Amino acid sequence: MILMQSDLMGVEVTPNALGRTIKQFCEIRLNAAQPRYLPVRPTRYTASEYCHQAVAAQIEQEGGAARFGWIIREHPGLYLTARSYAVWEDTGGNLVDVTPNGIGQPRILFAVHTGSQPADSTMRHGTHFLRTFRPKTYGDYALEAAVSGAGESSQHANTDDGQPGVDDWTMQDDQEDPLAIAIDDFLMMSVCRNALITMTADGPVCNDPTAYELVSRTRSQCQKEMMRLWGHSLIRKADAQFLFDSAV
Repeated sequence: MILMQSDLMGVEVTPNALGRTIKQFCEIRLNAAQPRYLPVRPTRYTASEYCHQAVAAQIEQEGGAARFGWIIREHPGLYLTARSYAVWEDTGGNLVDVTPNGIGQPRILFAVHTGSQPADSTMRHGTHFLRTFRPKTYGDYALEAAVSGAGESSQHANTDDGQPGVDDWTMQDDQEDPLAIAIDDFLMMSVCRNALITMTADGPVCNDPTAYELVSRTRSQCQKEMMRLWGHSLIRKADAQFLFDSAV
Protein backbone atom coordinates (compact mmCIF):
# COMPACT_ATOMS: atom_id res chain seq x y z
CA MET A 1 0.00 0.00 0.00
CA ILE A 2 1.80 3.11 -1.29
CA LEU A 3 0.78 6.31 0.47
CA MET A 4 0.67 9.84 -0.91
CA GLN A 5 2.46 12.71 0.81
CA SER A 6 -0.95 14.23 1.54
CA ASP A 7 -1.88 11.09 3.49
CA LEU A 8 0.78 12.00 6.04
CA MET A 9 -0.25 15.62 6.46
CA GLY A 10 -3.10 16.95 8.53
CA VAL A 11 -4.51 20.42 8.97
CA GLU A 12 -1.13 21.84 9.92
CA VAL A 13 0.22 24.97 8.25
CA THR A 14 3.52 26.80 8.02
CA PRO A 15 4.07 28.87 11.20
CA ASN A 16 3.69 32.61 10.68
CA ALA A 17 6.59 33.51 12.95
CA LEU A 18 9.70 32.00 14.50
CA GLY A 19 9.17 31.99 18.25
CA ARG A 20 11.22 30.54 21.06
CA THR A 21 9.12 27.38 21.19
CA ILE A 22 9.94 26.49 17.57
CA LYS A 23 13.62 27.32 17.93
CA GLN A 24 13.98 25.14 21.02
CA PHE A 25 11.93 22.40 19.40
CA CYS A 26 14.45 22.25 16.55
CA GLU A 27 17.48 22.50 18.83
CA ILE A 28 16.43 20.13 21.61
CA ARG A 29 14.09 17.62 19.99
CA LEU A 30 15.51 17.49 16.45
CA ASN A 31 19.17 18.36 16.99
CA ALA A 32 18.79 20.49 13.86
CA ALA A 33 19.98 23.86 12.67
CA GLN A 34 17.83 26.92 13.33
CA PRO A 35 14.88 26.78 10.92
CA ARG A 36 14.42 29.23 8.10
CA TYR A 37 11.72 30.01 5.59
CA LEU A 38 12.22 28.65 2.07
CA PRO A 39 10.22 29.51 -1.05
CA VAL A 40 8.03 26.84 -2.63
CA ARG A 41 8.80 26.74 -6.37
CA PRO A 42 7.77 23.52 -8.10
CA THR A 43 9.07 23.16 -11.64
CA ARG A 44 7.91 21.21 -14.66
CA TYR A 45 10.27 18.43 -13.58
CA THR A 46 8.81 18.04 -10.09
CA ALA A 47 5.30 16.69 -10.52
CA SER A 48 5.66 14.19 -7.65
CA GLU A 49 4.32 15.30 -4.28
CA TYR A 50 6.85 12.97 -2.64
CA CYS A 51 9.74 15.28 -1.75
CA HIS A 52 12.62 12.86 -2.39
CA GLN A 53 11.34 12.04 -5.88
CA ALA A 54 10.72 15.69 -6.70
CA VAL A 55 14.22 16.71 -5.59
CA ALA A 56 15.83 13.81 -7.47
CA ALA A 57 13.99 14.82 -10.67
CA GLN A 58 15.10 18.44 -10.26
CA ILE A 59 18.74 17.43 -9.73
CA GLU A 60 18.66 15.24 -12.83
CA GLN A 61 17.60 18.21 -14.96
CA GLU A 62 19.28 21.19 -13.30
CA GLY A 63 22.10 19.78 -11.17
CA GLY A 64 22.55 20.85 -7.59
CA ALA A 65 22.08 18.60 -4.57
CA ALA A 66 19.55 17.36 -2.05
CA ARG A 67 19.47 18.76 1.46
CA PHE A 68 17.74 16.72 4.12
CA GLY A 69 16.11 17.92 7.31
CA TRP A 70 12.73 18.69 8.81
CA ILE A 71 9.70 20.60 7.59
CA ILE A 72 8.12 22.40 10.56
CA ARG A 73 4.35 22.85 10.62
CA GLU A 74 1.80 23.69 13.29
CA HIS A 75 -1.80 23.64 14.26
CA PRO A 76 -1.74 27.15 15.78
CA GLY A 77 -2.24 27.06 19.50
CA LEU A 78 -2.33 23.26 19.73
CA TYR A 79 0.83 21.50 18.54
CA LEU A 80 3.92 21.48 16.32
CA THR A 81 5.08 18.79 13.91
CA ALA A 82 8.47 18.15 12.34
CA ARG A 83 8.53 15.69 9.44
CA SER A 84 11.62 14.40 7.67
CA TYR A 85 11.88 16.24 4.37
CA ALA A 86 14.15 17.02 1.43
CA VAL A 87 14.68 20.27 -0.48
CA TRP A 88 16.76 21.21 -3.50
CA GLU A 89 20.05 23.09 -3.20
CA ASP A 90 20.79 24.83 -6.49
CA THR A 91 24.29 25.32 -7.90
CA GLY A 92 24.48 28.69 -6.16
CA GLY A 93 23.85 27.18 -2.73
CA ASN A 94 20.26 28.42 -2.40
CA LEU A 95 17.69 26.12 -0.83
CA VAL A 96 14.29 25.78 -2.55
CA ASP A 97 11.30 23.56 -1.91
CA VAL A 98 10.47 22.12 -5.33
CA THR A 99 7.77 19.73 -4.08
CA PRO A 100 4.14 20.67 -4.87
CA ASN A 101 2.28 20.96 -1.56
CA GLY A 102 -1.27 20.96 -2.90
CA ILE A 103 -2.47 23.68 -0.52
CA GLY A 104 -0.95 26.73 -2.16
CA GLN A 105 1.41 27.75 0.63
CA PRO A 106 4.19 29.94 -0.84
CA ARG A 107 6.83 29.00 1.73
CA ILE A 108 7.85 26.33 4.21
CA LEU A 109 9.78 26.39 7.45
CA PHE A 110 12.76 24.06 7.12
CA ALA A 111 15.46 23.00 9.58
CA VAL A 112 18.55 21.40 8.04
CA HIS A 113 19.67 18.07 9.51
CA THR A 114 22.93 18.85 11.33
CA GLY A 115 24.40 15.35 11.14
CA SER A 116 26.03 13.83 8.09
CA GLN A 117 23.75 14.21 5.07
CA PRO A 118 22.41 10.89 3.69
CA ALA A 119 23.77 9.95 0.28
CA ASP A 120 20.35 9.17 -1.15
CA SER A 121 16.63 9.29 -0.44
CA THR A 122 16.67 6.47 2.12
CA MET A 123 16.74 8.89 5.07
CA ARG A 124 14.61 7.24 7.73
CA HIS A 125 11.02 8.44 7.83
CA GLY A 126 10.24 10.21 11.05
CA THR A 127 7.87 12.75 12.55
CA HIS A 128 8.21 14.54 15.87
CA PHE A 129 5.36 16.21 17.75
CA LEU A 130 5.13 18.82 20.48
CA ARG A 131 1.94 19.94 22.17
CA THR A 132 2.02 23.71 22.52
CA PHE A 133 -1.39 24.13 24.12
CA ARG A 134 -1.35 25.19 27.77
CA PRO A 135 -4.59 25.07 29.76
CA LYS A 136 -5.94 28.46 30.77
CA THR A 137 -8.65 29.60 33.15
CA TYR A 138 -11.10 32.44 32.69
CA GLY A 139 -8.73 34.44 34.88
CA ASP A 140 -5.87 33.87 32.44
CA TYR A 141 -8.02 34.99 29.51
CA ALA A 142 -9.24 38.02 31.44
CA LEU A 143 -5.63 38.98 32.20
CA GLU A 144 -4.72 38.67 28.52
CA ALA A 145 -7.74 40.81 27.58
CA ALA A 146 -6.75 43.44 30.14
CA VAL A 147 -3.14 43.52 28.97
CA SER A 148 -4.20 43.67 25.32
CA GLY A 149 -6.67 46.45 26.06
CA ALA A 150 -4.05 48.45 27.92
CA GLY A 151 -1.56 48.01 25.10
CA GLU A 152 1.10 46.79 27.52
CA SER A 153 3.46 43.85 27.45
CA SER A 154 2.44 41.03 29.75
CA GLN A 155 4.31 40.65 33.00
CA HIS A 156 3.37 36.99 32.95
CA ALA A 157 4.88 36.00 29.60
CA ASN A 158 7.41 33.18 29.80
CA THR A 159 9.77 34.75 27.30
CA ASP A 160 10.53 37.97 25.52
CA ASP A 161 8.36 36.98 22.55
CA GLY A 162 5.53 35.73 24.75
CA GLN A 163 6.12 32.11 23.81
CA PRO A 164 7.19 29.51 26.37
CA GLY A 165 10.09 27.20 25.68
CA VAL A 166 9.97 23.44 25.32
CA ASP A 167 10.75 22.90 29.01
CA ASP A 168 7.99 25.31 30.04
CA TRP A 169 5.39 23.20 28.26
CA THR A 170 6.56 19.89 29.67
CA MET A 171 6.48 21.27 33.20
CA GLN A 172 2.78 22.20 33.02
CA ASP A 173 0.51 20.21 35.35
CA ASP A 174 -2.28 19.78 32.83
CA GLN A 175 -3.02 16.07 32.90
CA GLU A 176 -6.63 16.71 33.93
CA ASP A 177 -7.41 19.28 31.24
CA PRO A 178 -9.73 17.69 28.63
CA LEU A 179 -8.24 19.53 25.65
CA ALA A 180 -4.66 18.74 26.68
CA ILE A 181 -5.63 15.06 27.00
CA ALA A 182 -7.38 15.12 23.63
CA ILE A 183 -4.34 16.66 21.92
CA ASP A 184 -2.05 14.08 23.53
CA ASP A 185 -4.38 11.26 22.40
CA PHE A 186 -4.39 12.59 18.83
CA LEU A 187 -0.60 12.93 18.75
CA MET A 188 -0.16 9.46 20.22
CA MET A 189 -2.34 7.97 17.49
CA SER A 190 -0.31 9.94 14.95
CA VAL A 191 2.84 8.29 16.34
CA CYS A 192 1.17 4.87 16.12
CA ARG A 193 0.16 5.50 12.52
CA ASN A 194 3.66 6.63 11.56
CA ALA A 195 5.10 3.46 13.10
CA LEU A 196 3.25 1.48 10.41
CA ILE A 197 4.94 3.42 7.59
CA THR A 198 8.19 2.44 5.88
CA MET A 199 10.05 4.90 3.68
CA THR A 200 11.19 3.49 0.31
CA ALA A 201 12.62 4.93 -2.88
CA ASP A 202 9.07 4.93 -4.30
CA GLY A 203 7.64 6.84 -1.36
CA PRO A 204 6.04 5.96 1.98
CA VAL A 205 4.66 2.43 2.08
CA CYS A 206 2.39 0.68 4.57
CA ASN A 207 2.79 -3.08 4.77
CA ASP A 208 -0.26 -3.61 7.01
CA PRO A 209 -3.21 -1.75 5.40
CA THR A 210 -5.72 -3.21 7.88
CA ALA A 211 -3.85 -1.90 10.91
CA TYR A 212 -3.22 1.40 9.15
CA GLU A 213 -6.93 1.89 8.46
CA LEU A 214 -7.85 1.02 12.04
CA VAL A 215 -5.31 3.41 13.53
CA SER A 216 -6.25 6.13 11.04
CA ARG A 217 -9.93 5.78 11.97
CA THR A 218 -9.13 6.04 15.69
CA ARG A 219 -6.85 8.99 15.00
CA SER A 220 -9.67 10.72 13.12
CA GLN A 221 -11.99 10.26 16.09
CA CYS A 222 -9.36 11.74 18.41
CA GLN A 223 -8.95 14.66 16.05
CA LYS A 224 -12.69 15.38 16.05
CA GLU A 225 -12.75 15.40 19.85
CA MET A 226 -9.69 17.65 19.94
CA MET A 227 -11.31 20.13 17.56
CA ARG A 228 -14.58 20.08 19.52
CA LEU A 229 -12.81 20.92 22.77
CA TRP A 230 -10.63 23.50 21.04
CA GLY A 231 -13.79 25.24 19.86
CA HIS A 232 -15.01 25.36 23.46
CA SER A 233 -11.73 26.93 24.58
CA LEU A 234 -12.07 29.64 21.92
CA ILE A 235 -15.58 30.38 23.19
CA ARG A 236 -14.21 30.76 26.72
CA LYS A 237 -11.60 33.18 25.45
CA ALA A 238 -14.21 35.17 23.53
CA ASP A 239 -16.44 35.26 26.65
CA ALA A 240 -13.59 36.65 28.75
CA GLN A 241 -12.87 39.32 26.14
CA PHE A 242 -16.57 40.26 26.01
CA LEU A 243 -16.78 40.54 29.80
CA PHE A 244 -13.69 42.76 29.87
CA ASP A 245 -14.96 44.97 27.03
CA SER A 246 -18.31 45.32 28.81
CA ALA A 247 -16.64 46.41 32.02
CA VAL A 248 -14.47 49.19 30.55
